[in-house]
Amino acid sequence: MCGQRSSRSALTLHFLSFSHSAFARCLAISQSDAILATASNSPEKMKIQLSIPIVILASNFMLSLLVFGQEKAATPAPNPFQPLLANPSLVQQVEAISLKFDEAFNKHDGDAVMALFTTTATQVTPVGTFIGREAIEKYYGNLFQNLQPQGRATKINYVYTYGADLCALGGWIVTIQQGSPNRPGSQQVGGFLINIYTQVRGTWKIRTSVFNYATGP
Repeated sequence: MCGQRSSRSALTLHFLSFSHSAFARCLAISQSDAILATASNSPEKMKIQLSIPIVILASNFMLSLLVFGQEKAATPAPNPFQPLLANPSLVQQVEAISLKFDEAFNKHDGDAVMALFTTTATQVTPVGTFIGREAIEKYYGNLFQNLQPQGRATKINYVYTYGADLCALGGWIVTIQQGSPNRPGSQQVGGFLINIYTQVRGTWKIRTSVFNYATGP
């Protein structure tokens, strides 16, 4: 298909160049005839003089049509995967998944967290990208052990249908433990969230999750 488009575009440009040259030659011939007619006081003088602006107008009109046709042919086709706001039922399903995630996260239950992801999911975080359930599970295990997070809460603001998938945009907050055992301290952090969900045997699963920090470390 791309080869056919390229061939048509090249053919159109070649025709446009040829037409422009042809019109230029016609105009030059008409002007030359007009000069000769004027010099010889030919009775065809008026006809030739009138033919010159007609040739010019015709050439400009035809060139405009060709340029318009070329621009129209070059206009890309619309994206078939335009995002649309999801219906309320799908929004509720996404919110239910977020609630399950927060509950499992706050319990430091890695198995329950991973049950919400596909086996080939991708987790993008400020400290790196983790691909596959094993790598993601290890990331959350280290996070639970090192930061002892509590009070995770996710707020989904928008849910879009994008092809056969769902895309959710929102935010999150959580309290993490920092400092040393002798001088423990806590800090609330939060940020933005983008999740992509796909259906696996009739159940929505997280295929891609991206989050960053708006506040915190």
